[in-house]
Amino acid sequence: MRIECVAETCPLVTVRVPGGDVLQHREMSRGEEVRYFEPELDVVLSDAGTVRVTENGVPRAQGAAGAREAFTVRGR
Repeated sequence: MRIECVAETCPLVTVRVPGGDVLQHREMSRGEEVRYFEPELDVVLSDAGTVRVTENGVPRAQGAAGAREAFTVRGR
């Protein structure tokens, strides 16, 4: 999974292994990108319109500006 910040500032982006470690819980800056390779991840975006998410090489539909979005990503 890949998350890229496409706004000046991307509010709180949280990525965690279900029932386990929190891998990220912070704001991101424009152009910043993170990648994770765990088999399953829970993701919470406090403003889904500010980030571009790619799951298993496939771009995820961009969320609405200002909308909170939570989802689980499973590897292939």
